[in-house]
Amino acid sequence: MLKFSEPVDITGNLADIISIQQVTNSRLLATTYSNLDYTIIDYGGGVYAFILNNLNAQGGSSPQYQFQILDPSAIVSPSGQLPSNTRSTVIIDATTLYSLTDYNKSFMSYFTFILIMSMILLVFSFWTLNSVWAPMFDFIQLMFAVFLVNV
Repeated sequence: MLKFSEPVDITGNLADIISIQQVTNSRLLATTYSNLDYTIIDYGGGVYAFILNNLNAQGGSSPQYQFQILDPSAIVSPSGQLPSNTRSTVIIDATTLYSLTDYNKSFMSYFTFILIMSMILLVFSFWTLNSVWAPMFDFIQLMFAVFLVNV
C-alpha cells in the first residue's frame, strides 16, 4: 500500500511513474534488482495498492523490495507539493506473503470425510473382536498420516 499525506494529482500512467523491484543479494557486495509485474488499485484520496503478480518469494525468509518514484514531477498535490521521498526499501515478512485465511475448500471437505469415517470406525470398533478393530486402528492411523502429509 502506498498512502500519500494528502490527495494527489497524477499526470500520466502510474505504472510508468512508479517502479517496484525485488532486491536479491547473491554474493557479498553483489546486489541485483529484478523488475516485478504488478497491478495498481486506486482507492482514492492518495491511497494506492500494489498487487504483485507472479511473485517469486525465494531469497530468504524476508524478501526486500525497492519502491521508487521515477518521475516525482508527475505526482503533485493540490497545494503544489512534490513527493519528498522518492525511494524506499521495504522488507516484507514471509508470513504476509501467504495468507493463513486462504485455503483450498476441497481440502476441507476431504478432511471432513476422513474425520467422519474415522469416528464411525472408532465407534463401531467397540462391538467387535480385537482381530477386527486392530486393523481399523491401523487404517485410522494411515488416514491421519495422509492428513498430516497434506497439511
